[in-house]
Amino acid sequence: MVGVLDEMENINNFILYGFKYSKQWTLDMGLFVRWKKKDLIDVGIKPTKKMMREILNKKCEESLLWFDEDDYFKKIKKVVDDNWNKEFNPISIKKMLVPKEIINWFINEYKNRKINKNEIKFLFTLYIGYRIKQCFNFKKENLLKFYKDGDKAFLKNNSNIQKSMSIRKIIYLLFDKKYIYIEENGSTFICDFIKDNNLFNDMDEVLEEDKCEVLYTADLYACGDWIWKYMQVHKRCEVCGKLIENSHNRKYCPECAKKKYKYKEETNYFKKITCIDCGKAVVVSTKNNHGEDRCEECSRKVHLNNMKELNKDNYKPQEEKIIKCIDCGKEFTVKGNSKRTRCDDCYKEYVKKKDRERKQKQREFKNSRGDFKGSN
Repeated sequence: MVGVLDEMENINNFILYGFKYSKQWTLDMGLFVRWKKKDLIDVGIKPTKKMMREILNKKCEESLLWFDEDDYFKKIKKVVDDNWNKEFNPISIKKMLVPKEIINWFINEYKNRKINKNEIKFLFTLYIGYRIKQCFNFKKENLLKFYKDGDKAFLKNNSNIQKSMSIRKIIYLLFDKKYIYIEENGSTFICDFIKDNNLFNDMDEVLEEDKCEVLYTADLYACGDWIWKYMQVHKRCEVCGKLIENSHNRKYCPECAKKKYKYKEETNYFKKITCIDCGKAVVVSTKNNHGEDRCEECSRKVHLNNMKELNKDNYKPQEEKIIKCIDCGKEFTVKGNSKRTRCDDCYKEYVKKKDRERKQKQREFKNSRGDFKGSN
């Protein structure tokens, strides 16, 4: 099973734009080899491996700037040899309907602490791979089997598990939890969670979009991430089970949250008082009230008045100094730690003088380059 879900569209992109160097670069070239071989046979040309290698080299040189024919000769030769005898049966999946009942089964398995984050991503990717195989009528005896070599890229990339976790390690962890069964030779494993669960047996029926979630091509490429993001966005209330909107870090729906966190008059956190300034009966928090019998508005006013009085007591006027101007010799006063050395009139003349000098330097610099007006 190739990690490409719309192969004809990809082939058209290869023809127009060439190849892109990515993790599945060799898979893309293998797909192009199978298609090109069939296309040449339909036209009446007998293709050879040497002809196919020359076509691939030319295509790679057009699209990849760093490509060198001598360095990648062995890699291209291997791609052509591996895909030469394979038939071209293009896969095309635009979207897939997944019943909400099945998605809830995965979420419940995670909530009940049976599987962790990496394992639920891997299991959901197995389920999507099973559905893709089912769409293209694979043999029944191989439908539930996943081969480590052929499906390794699909399972690793699409589940998007942590880099520190290997597929083999997750397979053995799921085997211990009885979600999959490993055969004696160790080359294949069977998805017991699909085979034994009644939810997955009726996949041949026509699915209604109201009772399903739609996964498009981009979601199918990263189905492990999709199920994890779906769990974060679509959380359910722990009390009533309703779907919570904007559910980031929320455990309860608004109605259950009001019942659970309802204000109580006689508790350690809240108390009912009568404001000593305005006379209103209010419920206040014992943590933020500072022990005062006032409402929020009155306590804010009292706090502002106290701060004003405190600032008046600590206010110290700045000292005044008498300084002589360095240009005209007049005396003038400054406050605090001012570093002024000129009076107001002399300072204005000083600024104008500096401005004239700056403009004169700019004119001289332009005239030296020949950028003045009227220059040819």
